[in-house]
Amino acid sequence: MKHTILVGDGAMGTMLQAAGLPVGEPPEKWNIAKPQLISEVHRLYLEAGAEVIETNTFGGNRYKLRKIAAQEAWQMNLAGAVLAKEAAGAKTLVAGSMGPTGILLAPWGEASFHAVVDAFAQQALALAAGGADLILVETMTDLQEARAAVFGALSSDIPVAVQFTFETTGHTLMGTPPDVAAAIIQTLGPIWVGCNCGTGPEAMLEPIRQMSPWARELAAFPNAGLPQWQHGREIYPLDPEGFAFSAQRLVNAGVSLVGGCCGTTPAHIRVLRAYRDSSFASMDPHDRLQQMVLAQSERAALSRQAEWVIGEETSKEGVFLASRTTLFPIATEGIHYELERVGSIVDFEPDDWTMDRGSLGSLNVRVPIIDIPHNLEANQIASLVAGLQVRAMPVVFGSESPHQLKEALFNYCGRAGVLIPTNNTEAFVETAVAMGALPIYR
Repeated sequence: MKHTILVGDGAMGTMLQAAGLPVGEPPEKWNIAKPQLISEVHRLYLEAGAEVIETNTFGGNRYKLRKIAAQEAWQMNLAGAVLAKEAAGAKTLVAGSMGPTGILLAPWGEASFHAVVDAFAQQALALAAGGADLILVETMTDLQEARAAVFGALSSDIPVAVQFTFETTGHTLMGTPPDVAAAIIQTLGPIWVGCNCGTGPEAMLEPIRQMSPWARELAAFPNAGLPQWQHGREIYPLDPEGFAFSAQRLVNAGVSLVGGCCGTTPAHIRVLRAYRDSSFASMDPHDRLQQMVLAQSERAALSRQAEWVIGEETSKEGVFLASRTTLFPIATEGIHYELERVGSIVDFEPDDWTMDRGSLGSLNVRVPIIDIPHNLEANQIASLVAGLQVRAMPVVFGSESPHQLKEALFNYCGRAGVLIPTNNTEAFVETAVAMGALPIYR
């Protein structure tokens, strides 16, 4: 049976630039200053057949709008959602667009994870208040920032989708490959995971294929090819027919939400919609969203069964650890994982840890069990956990306190394991699952 495809909209920024948006001016300002122009862009994409339209709020977080008062930034996001909702009517979904902050998070930058989560939460709450049906976290080049955006977006109590941007090297700018990005972010419960921007549809095909085993539902919003300079201006080479033809391969690879990013226009979406209508099943977008939310709830219940009992064989889905760059599937043949207690995170030196210990025909991977003391403050935990991210190694946390454990998992960029104690088991399992970690039993 052919899968159900929803068609998204195309670029907003290039449309506004064509309408006269000055260089350097936040497009979100036009949600209040020139709402009729924003509504017109939405109308054009709706007429072209878009079933999911994005709000004009891509750079609406407080870091991007740092020169604007917090209340005004809230109003810009709120207005962006209201304009999209009014244009969408009853049949079309509105995705609240949230793009990157443009800053570096610890340990490579000064921004704290908590602060960035809060910035995304404020944006998501404004978008939900304006009527967005879901939050679309997009153009993420840093896995840790994507995690922050998801945690922030979850505070809005509406569904969340996440899209990463990959370089021509096949990794994000911060070095995360597609399978790792999809596997880690999927543990936090988004309804779609995928790619947008950075490349055209042909180059996006390989990242989508790598994500496919780890993501339940895939989304792709490619550019209209890679930009070229012609006669002093930037040109995107793919015309609507060429774009839609190439996008077919993304759909055939399993993508269930497809739209366009930079350089795409209503003409691109019109041809894409015609292709969808001629080749795939359609479904009311709101019904489709509810179907996916229900499926995600069922998967969340099943995720509690993803556990690792040390010393036992496992073939369960979702039993893996991960750093920000590397997956460590527990059931991989020829790899044996050795868990070793190393004491407190205060004393652990990641640079001194030797992970691999090879033997004939197999590989032993040493996994440190790192204790999180109950007397550490949140900022201390954040700083110490950030130091673990510079090494591509699996990590297991142990703690006597679910609260301290949650803080460590919250800040950890990857998928850690959690050593479940024999007492207060339920609290530790709940914490592990909520933070996307793997429960581990001795």
